[in-house]
Amino acid sequence: RTGYLMTYEPLLNSDGRVTGAISYGRPQSSFDYVLKYFEGMRIGANGYVWGVDMPRPGESVVRVSKDGKMNGSVIEKDTREERRDATLEIVRSAVAAGDGKISVKGFKMGGDSSAGDDVIIAYTYFKPWNMVFCATVFRSDFASGVANINKASDRFMFMLLPLALAMLILAGLAARF
Repeated sequence: RTGYLMTYEPLLNSDGRVTGAISYGRPQSSFDYVLKYFEGMRIGANGYVWGVDMPRPGESVVRVSKDGKMNGSVIEKDTREERRDATLEIVRSAVAAGDGKISVKGFKMGGDSSAGDDVIIAYTYFKPWNMVFCATVFRSDFASGVANINKASDRFMFMLLPLALAMLILAGLAARF
């Protein structure tokens, strides 16, 4: 799982032709890089990406979590029963569906949720890493987007009405002459 992060610069001769290259590289774990990248992803105002590794049968470990706060946590030992059961259900379902199959499930969040509403979770099993990757989005993020679209369409209709009225008046005047 370790590769190298590399950069190359060409060496040019007096005619501008490439005669060689200078390179610099350093070890980079692509696995760690990808997990860190996922950790920083946000979906809407509150959504995020998370991932669960299954190093041994019966053990599920959070490797990617919102802001890294849950990284390293063993799900089976989570004291928050609702979260533990929902996460284990997702892991089992993703593995059962098979490598690369995307599933979607909605969950009703308890009162201790930071966003305080329902979530939709899309998840898939990635067999090469024996991990389940999930994207969680909050319904309220969708609701605020729909509300913004509705406001914009209301403004558009409000502007369209005077324009339509003006066109009718002009058509009436044109018909008279």
